[in-house]
Amino acid sequence: MLKILTFIRHNAIALVALFVAIGGSSYAALSINGSQIRNGTINAVKLDPTSIAGSIRAWAIVYGDDFKATAGPASSRIRVRSFATGETITWVNRHFAQDCLPMATPFAAVPANYGSVASQFDAAHGSLTLFGFGPDKVGRPQPAYVAIVCP
Repeated sequence: MLKILTFIRHNAIALVALFVAIGGSSYAALSINGSQIRNGTINAVKLDPTSIAGSIRAWAIVYGDDFKATAGPASSRIRVRSFATGETITWVNRHFAQDCLPMATPFAAVPANYGSVASQFDAAHGSLTLFGFGPDKVGRPQPAYVAIVCP
């Protein structure tokens, strides 16, 4: 029971966001039907795939501990370089558009009080530098799930 309460306390905002997203989608799916949409209200511009959302162009899982990060599964070949305050992930021979954005989520496998991830993205060189912070507030490499999202 203590593990469940600890998990809920550490992930409260994420759980609330999940339930709001699921609830809103469920409400829309159950309350809107085809007869409520009038002809001509949804034009071709609104259905254009390039204007609807982004897509994940690259992803990786980075393993490691307080001192070293290593490459895990990835969408294509990556290189991981650890340094004192974090790690740099480079997608080999990949370049991304300037309007792409990185996403990084720390692993839950590390101690629960392990800190967050800050990032620096270099789209032209296909690299992402992550800065992790341990429970002692000192920067160090950190395992994480990483994705590059492009419109």
